[in-house]
Order: sequence, then C-alpha cells, then structure tokens
Amino acid sequence: WLAMAASGGGWMSDHDTFPTNFPMDEAIDLPNDGKFTTFQDHIPALMSGTAQQWDEMIKLLIDVKVIRSDMFAFAAVIHTYRNSVILDRRSFVQHGFAYDSPHKVNCENMANHRVIHMSHSSTKQAVKDGLYPLEEYINDKNPFGFHTRAQAVQSFLGEW
Repeated sequence: WLAMAASGGGWMSDHDTFPTNFPMDEAIDLPNDGKFTTFQDHIPALMSGTAQQWDEMIKLLIDVKVIRSDMFAFAAVIHTYRNSVILDRRSFVQHGFAYDSPHKVNCENMANHRVIHMSHSSTKQAVKDGLYPLEEYINDKNPFGFHTRAQAVQSFLGEW
C-alpha cells in the first residue's frame, strides 16, 4: 500500500491474483477518474487509485486500528468511511479455478475477467468440488491444497 502511494499510484493486486485479459489502455487510464477503487469488495485482490488516493487510504487504514491483516483493516475502512472507496462489482475478478470439470477450463468465463484471484478459500472450494488440478497431493497433511496452491495455480494457468 505504501509503495503504491510512493510510486505514483496505479493498480495493485494481491500476491495470489494473476492478470488474464487486461487491456493496456486500462492499465494506464485508471477507472473512476483515479478515485480509490476495489474490485472484490474488502478483499485486496485488485485495486486502483491515484497516489493521493493511496496516501489517503493508508491514513484510513491506520485510523481504524485493525492489525489482524490488511484485508480486515480494509473491511473496517469500507464500513467506517463508506465514501472513501468505490466498490466496483463489474466482473473484473474471476474468483478461483474456472473449471467446468476436472482439467477443463471454462475459457468463456476466463475471457470475461481481467484477473483471476486464487485465494485460500477458492482453493479449498476447488478441493471440495473435485476441481483441484493436483488432487494426487490432497492428503492428511494437505487436506485443502494450501501447501501445493502455487503448483495448482501454475497447472491451471498452463491448462488455460
């Protein structure tokens, strides 16, 4: 968050969010005239804003005094300072493994999003639904796929 303010603003994604179909013109021209925008509600999977907006958001994150994680602090900011952020619910973020069936990627769904967010919750859901691409690694020590999530994402992106 601090780096975004210091580097002039722009787009930021969480470490487990990957670009899929992100047009270059949208990478330069920020949505909503640069006002701080989040595309997955309080989850910092994909956000944008000018340097001034990022700087203001940092102050609000500190003000809410939530230290558990940036996600929980951001949720508190959204709740406390509702006008400080735009919640853009367009289909920019695909949440999780976009499979129709094991190893069969829903390409139409992938084409309709800018990024894919491979969160812990979507990984756990893929295991539950039988859509985790590395099912052979699901065992007592890795029941939800968290320990092999990076490899599973790599496998999914390769299949896409």
